[in-house]
Amino acid sequence: MWIKELKLIVFAALFFFVSSATLAQEEEKSECVLKLEQAQEKYNQGRIQDVEPLIGQCIRGDEFNKVDKAQALKLLTLSYIFLKEQELAEVSMLELLKANHEFEINETIDPSEFINLYNKYRSDPLLSVGVLGGVTFAQPIVRQLNSTQDVNESPRQSYTPKLGFRGGFNVEYRLTSKIFLNPGINITHVAFEKTN
Repeated sequence: MWIKELKLIVFAALFFFVSSATLAQEEEKSECVLKLEQAQEKYNQGRIQDVEPLIGQCIRGDEFNKVDKAQALKLLTLSYIFLKEQELAEVSMLELLKANHEFEINETIDPSEFINLYNKYRSDPLLSVGVLGGVTFAQPIVRQLNSTQDVNESPRQSYTPKLGFRGGFNVEYRLTSKIFLNPGINITHVAFEKTN
């Protein structure tokens, strides 16, 4: 009887420890999210110099998720642009593009200075590398025999397909927005068995 009570106490202590660690981590993250909201309000009010002290520590740490980090870096970049800190704006723009590779500007909302800074960097990949592989299962079709046998008069000749493979490597290079150069190397091994 006391073994069941001991198991229950150990389980309750373990549950309490895990849940308190999770809650502490969530509180820390929510604190940074609150700071991000405060920084956005200060930016909207024109108190741009107050943005970096609020969110700078959270950006340098791992307190933000991917979406919040991208939003914080965009806000930080905008504040550096309007504080005439061009070098810091470029550094934070690079961090933004590293944090979110698929980041896109909104030309109707974003300031022209931010758009110009974004356009200075290439966000599309220079080269894309690919590998392909698969299996083949082939059945030959005989149209003409180069022997004394006739195709129509040889019912004892048959082909049995066997498993083969296919593999390759390719590289894709964008020439224009709609034209790509895509060279590659492929190898195909086709196997079958002939019964005569």
